[in-house]
Amino acid sequence: MHAVDDRPQQIRPSAVFRLWITSYRQWRPERWSDRPPLATALEPVSDAIYSAEDAQLFLEGFNSQMLRDERELWVVAVPITLRFEGDLRPGDEIRADRILAEIRGSERALSNDDAASLAAAIQPDQGFAQSPHRSR
Repeated sequence: MHAVDDRPQQIRPSAVFRLWITSYRQWRPERWSDRPPLATALEPVSDAIYSAEDAQLFLEGFNSQMLRDERELWVVAVPITLRFEGDLRPGDEIRADRILAEIRGSERALSNDDAASLAAAIQPDQGFAQSPHRSR
């Protein structure tokens, strides 16, 4: 079990969160926004990343229900940082054949339609079209 900050859950509007279902012992929450002083992470609510507003809505609904329930379950919002591993930096060379191989290698992350659309948009023999956002 890891210690969890025991202050009420205050969510920064610009942050993004993962929501975790946790178990706790020897603690009695009084408000949906309370945070257990010590909790064990059981599982993420979903694979989704939540905005501050969505996280707060979920916490309010789930934890309000748990206030009336005898099970010692509680959802906590964990602020996360997104990292764009593999993203380009200005000046990087772009090789369409490598990007195409990456797309084909990540089929589990993309639906077949999405992978096919990306593959069609990035054909090694066609190169890259100018971004419609840049052409304005």
